[in-house]
Amino acid sequence: MSKKRFIQRSLFIILLFSFFKPGYAQKSRVDSVIYALEKSKISKGVDSTRFADAIKLIEKTTLNDSSIALIEKAGNHFTIRNDEYWSYGVKYGILNSLITTDKNKALTYGKYNFEAAKKSKTPDASFISSAFFRQLRIPYRNSNRLNEGFQYFNEKLKEYKLNNDSAGLADCYYVLAGFYRTTGLLD
Repeated sequence: MSKKRFIQRSLFIILLFSFFKPGYAQKSRVDSVIYALEKSKISKGVDSTRFADAIKLIEKTTLNDSSIALIEKAGNHFTIRNDEYWSYGVKYGILNSLITTDKNKALTYGKYNFEAAKKSKTPDASFISSAFFRQLRIPYRNSNRLNEGFQYFNEKLKEYKLNNDSAGLADCYYVLAGFYRTTGLLD
């Protein structure tokens, strides 16, 4: 067999095998996010550095309803014995992504998770709900819905006063102060 013939057959065989070898490339950015989340799970729990990298990837990804559902499903695998801390971390990353791409959807998503975290049995539920609550300030402030934001946080302020919830009051005052600063009323 000639050298040229050998090279042609070898290339043909390589080409033939490449069609039957399964591909491992991610099909989309969401696939990359899910892969990164899966890589952050380790036998002892969660590798917090890899998890943080996955959250950064979520925050840089433009999301639609189906991609949110896929990422939330992957995030639900982080719930360990009713502790949803890591799962809410994924949802917080989704909220931050929505804040940059769709303020209206961010408000709906953030309010929903704020209320869900308040009802959660997770040990850090008050910290998680507070984080979602405070983060709602950004889509209100950076959209044309600032007046609605004033109304929402003032209603929550009244609710927290009635319940004597000092942490909730602090969050409300923090957000409202930022709103007033945005409108130029520093005092």
